[in-house]
Amino acid sequence: MLTLKVGQKFWLGSAVILLGLLVLSGELLFQQWQRWRDLELSRLDLADFHSAMLAFNAVSAERGPANNRLTAAGQQAEGQLQLDQSRRETNLAFDQLEVGLREQSYRFGLAEQFQYARHNLTVARARVDEVATITPSQRQPMAIQSAIEAMFGVINVLRPPINELQTAILQRNAHLAQAILTARVMTELRDYYGRLGSALIVPLNSGSAIDQQRQWTIFHLKGRISQLTEQVDVLIKPYQGGSQRYGINREQLRNGLQTALAMVDKLTTEGQVAGRYSMTAREFTDTYVPNLHMLERYRDRVMLLSQRDVIAATEVALGHLLTSAVISVVVTVILLLVLWRLNRTLLLPLLRAKNELLALARGELRETPAIPRSYRGEIRQLYVALDILRQELKVRARAEAERAAFNAMLKVQAETDPLTGLFNRRTLEIAGRRLADYTMDERVGLILLDIDYFKRVNDDHGHLAGDEVLKEVAQRLRQRVPASMTLARYGGEEFAILCDDAGEDTLLKLADVLRLVIASIPIDLLKGVSLTVTASAGVAMKRADLRTWHDLFAEADRALYQAKANGRNCVVVAELGQTV
Repeated sequence: MLTLKVGQKFWLGSAVILLGLLVLSGELLFQQWQRWRDLELSRLDLADFHSAMLAFNAVSAERGPANNRLTAAGQQAEGQLQLDQSRRETNLAFDQLEVGLREQSYRFGLAEQFQYARHNLTVARARVDEVATITPSQRQPMAIQSAIEAMFGVINVLRPPINELQTAILQRNAHLAQAILTARVMTELRDYYGRLGSALIVPLNSGSAIDQQRQWTIFHLKGRISQLTEQVDVLIKPYQGGSQRYGINREQLRNGLQTALAMVDKLTTEGQVAGRYSMTAREFTDTYVPNLHMLERYRDRVMLLSQRDVIAATEVALGHLLTSAVISVVVTVILLLVLWRLNRTLLLPLLRAKNELLALARGELRETPAIPRSYRGEIRQLYVALDILRQELKVRARAEAERAAFNAMLKVQAETDPLTGLFNRRTLEIAGRRLADYTMDERVGLILLDIDYFKRVNDDHGHLAGDEVLKEVAQRLRQRVPASMTLARYGGEEFAILCDDAGEDTLLKLADVLRLVIASIPIDLLKGVSLTVTASAGVAMKRADLRTWHDLFAEADRALYQAKANGRNCVVVAELGQTV
């Protein structure tokens, strides 16, 4: 009793010390892990958003080569090569985006939306290719405009999932707002400049004047460009000036964009007068688009350097996490070693003895490892006594197992016919009394089946041949009688099938099937002799006047006798006297 109290105090004190250490270590590790996890998710978020911006920009940039292909009067092969190259870059951007989204399962819905946008891109490309196959002189302005609008539609489909991705990222990573918003506004500005340039493609290609609707579209796009330019001016301030790392030159960027706007203004003015333009659609595209490349370079630089910052912070956080984990493990191991040394000679032997006693009580008699040499005196004597007890229990267990196996064998012998393997008469009568004596269910029925002229088989071919016939008939019955019914050899050449849930028609059909199965195929006897046998059957169903098992059996037996009297190889249903 004194030992248990000492053990309880020992483990209680050890548990308190360990728990305190684990709580402190766990809190420290959790904070470090949370910091590392947040930074890792920030890295993935930045990578996904950058991929989304690249896909968005690639679709926008693809409009330039597409416009050239739609308006080219000559150099069609060169224009197709440029378009194919642009499409490959767009496909690569979408592939990278889909890979990033698949790695984060909670963005499965976004991945589906980007796949839908990619489908729309395929449709728009088909429209561009369809118009491009028309002879340049026969291309209608409306057809060219519809192809351009189809490419615009892809951008419109891309915006909702990008907006959703942006919102989700900023909700979780507010510190990424500067980089995310800068990249998004620059990408949008690049797209609107592309839309502005595309608005002039049809009149430049056809040499027609710019109608009022197109002038309104150009005016609206320039207004939106002005708003986005002001936002870019504000957002790039942290990335310009003394920071050579980002290398953003605000004046250089503004000059390039103003050059692009000046080209649009000049062509718009020319188109308002008589549609006499100073350059072709292809010349305009080749001159206009390079002014927008600086937006793409600055955007990519902001995103890549922001990702690099997050990666560096992630590595530092991971280093702190690993250092904290190592320190926690070392301290815990030292404490555990001390506790192990204290309890090794006091508490462990008694706990092990308790466990072995409980195992013996549960009937677990497996051998245990040898008694450690450190166990001496009374502890060793205790384990010797446990071994003696285990051996005694094994002897008893073997005796119990042998007795159970013997009882099971006796049960099988008592219930089974040794020749056919079917239930015997005793088992049938027990089941019959249970069903017939204690229930009035009229779905209880009995089939008695007797092999015709079986005595002749024994007389003509010998009793061994008769046994073969009985075994073969039993096997055929076993294959046809449902498992829910009780199939038994009642005696001699007579078999019985007891059912507790079948109608008269069902039993009649079953009895006739069994009769046919027995008579249809000859039975191979010894020494190559074959013999065809038939059988007669009587069927009886439980009725109000058949109160007991013996009444039901007698009724089926009378039906069987009637079948014999009717010429054998038939089935008779009791009461009805119907012969099959």
